[in-house]
Parts: sequence; C-alpha cells; structure tokens
Amino acid sequence: SVTDTVLAIFGEVSEVTVNLYEDAQTLLAKQLQTLKKNMDDIDRAKYVKVVDNIGEILGRNKKYNAKQIGKVKKYLLERFD
Repeated sequence: SVTDTVLAIFGEVSEVTVNLYEDAQTLLAKQLQTLKKNMDDIDRAKYVKVVDNIGEILGRNKKYNAKQIGKVKKYLLERFD
C-alpha cells in the first residue's frame, strides 16, 4: 500500500511525505512514458537522469526538503535494479 511504501521510504507517514511520494510517482510515469516513445530501451544511465530531473522538479516545490527528496530519489533508483 502507499502508506507502507511511504513509511519504508521516509520512516514516517504524513500528508507531506504521501504527497511527495505521489508527486514523484506521477512525474516518473510521465517522464518514462515520454522516454519510451523516443527510445526502444531505457538503460540505467537514462533512468538516473530521469530521477535526477524529478529531484530538481520536486526541489522547486518548497513543500519538500532536500532530505525528503533524497530519500524518494534513492527509492526510485533502487526500483530500477
């Protein structure tokens, strides 16, 4: 469930952490869909670039701090492996 995943990533469940997780998942899905349209394969380097870009986008949103963004990026990167 979303709650379990958010708890595993952040060690806490709050409105902010749930929103961050959901925002990251939405951005990831959109960016991967775009990438897949343009390329046959998504390798780790391309995926890392997407995750870094998501981190930058989320960083512009003042609701989330750098530590929270770092945790969600780590989670997204681990999902590729």
